[in-house]
Amino acid sequence: MPNTAPQIGLEIRGKLGTTDTEGNPTTIVIQRVRIGLGNGRVEGNRQLQVRRQSATIQDAMSHAQVARRSRFQDAVSAWQGMSAEERAPWIRRAKRASRTGYNLFISEWLKSHP
Repeated sequence: MPNTAPQIGLEIRGKLGTTDTEGNPTTIVIQRVRIGLGNGRVEGNRQLQVRRQSATIQDAMSHAQVARRSRFQDAVSAWQGMSAEERAPWIRRAKRASRTGYNLFISEWLKSHP
């Protein structure tokens, strides 16, 4: 079945990372689109479209979230406190599952420390 949706050709011209007035990360994207679809100046047979993408940070900091972060930090500290000899078995086991030793250790540590 042929695609009957209107075709909008987009070409990214540039991205600018900045912050808004409240300090939240914002990306300004400049694209070239068909004439009549943009909000900027016309360049040949294209028009510029400038849009802003604001990241919505949803950090509720609930009790459960804080507890999970604390457990994860404990797991990372446990991994970082291990010597190379202690890490070696984890790395070997992980290779069989196409994972990293770090990933396997963190996963199993979190499961065994609810």
